[in-house]
Amino acid sequence: MGGRGEGGGGDKAGAKATLTVIDGIEFVQLSQNIQKAIGEPVQMHCKINKAVEECQWTWQPINETIKTPEVKRRFQPAGDERRDCSIRLKMLLQEEEGIWTCGVRLHKNSSLTEASPTTVTLFPPIKLRFMEQPENIRVALGTSALLRCVATAAVEECRWTWRPLTEPDKEEVLVKHFLPFGNHNRNCSVRFRSVQQTQEGLWGCTAIGPPNSSLQSTPLAKLEVYQPVEIKFIEYSQDIHIAAGGHIKLHCTTSSYVEMCRWTWEPIHPSSINVTPTIKQEFPATGKDGRNCSYRLEKVETEDEGIWVCSVRGQGMEEFVQAPPTKLLLDNELVSVYSGLEATNDGVNWDNTYEVELCSMKGIERSNFADVKLKRKNKVKTATLAISIGVRSEDVAINPDQLLNRVVCIAQETQNFKYYFQYEFSSYQLALF
Repeated sequence: MGGRGEGGGGDKAGAKATLTVIDGIEFVQLSQNIQKAIGEPVQMHCKINKAVEECQWTWQPINETIKTPEVKRRFQPAGDERRDCSIRLKMLLQEEEGIWTCGVRLHKNSSLTEASPTTVTLFPPIKLRFMEQPENIRVALGTSALLRCVATAAVEECRWTWRPLTEPDKEEVLVKHFLPFGNHNRNCSVRFRSVQQTQEGLWGCTAIGPPNSSLQSTPLAKLEVYQPVEIKFIEYSQDIHIAAGGHIKLHCTTSSYVEMCRWTWEPIHPSSINVTPTIKQEFPATGKDGRNCSYRLEKVETEDEGIWVCSVRGQGMEEFVQAPPTKLLLDNELVSVYSGLEATNDGVNWDNTYEVELCSMKGIERSNFADVKLKRKNKVKTATLAISIGVRSEDVAINPDQLLNRVVCIAQETQNFKYYFQYEFSSYQLALF
């Protein structure tokens, strides 16, 4: 295949290729023989005369023979015409020197058509650069922390400086120096196994390396240390029985502020012991003090049956803390509970009862709406409805004594009113709203 070499550190595209291969694919722009300094960017061109389905770049070392080249990139072509399979390497590393080959697939299941290989040769670095730099982090006292610092080429020595946050004009102090580590002697990262309050401050990484043992430094990174607050769950749902189609609120309230809430789900009887819980919702905590992570299922579906877990992440924390799990069970032994009353100036009419909800509380033996009593005070009429519910306590995860047995309706005397109540059974006080 014809082409123009790229010497002297250039990365211009090669001349138009002249070889046409199977399926009518022709590589019309292709880089060849690239020479670059370590740490510099490079563009490797690969353009085709027609649209293709997939691009692939493989690599192999220059002086070694391997059976199968290593696949480095596989992606869909760029551009509306789907003819551009070029790639850009932001910082060339020593281990990327070698033979690179661009290949394309015309269709999803078609064979790979490869262009002539491109040889990438690297020179010593012109300037030491950093592929990873330390970033601002906030960590809890006594936990671990990592400040990253990785160069593009081998370095001779790593140095870390520090100065306190409260004294921005103070000169930085050298607090750590050590030899680089890793396969290519490029890694100057530092890890704190148990962060102390005295280590809070501005940290900077300096690497000594080519050319001529020069010093290159990263921008300063802020390490903040805070006193962790123990997170306790003061409210969480226990096992729930409910009918499909109903709605339920999964309660989760913490004792202190949290940044993020997460609800996960997994089947009650997983098909494998290695089942990973599915993240259903993730959202910031609600309420004025950021302690409410409750989640509402507006319509319970069959696939919602399972184990639900509320997890929270406190301020500055990396890991989530889990509440005890809630088992959500769909119950086929449904008990219909009717509630409703209509009161007018002439009294209370019980004829128009209204079914507000199916309560699938396994173990309910009976439900009875007792006498309705009216009270008048000024222009406000109060109707009180007594409800009696029988429960087999051994079958349900509630305390029957916690069931509220009275509901009150209030309305202006001059208005006819019709008020319906709906409620949910839970391990908490029966809620009417």
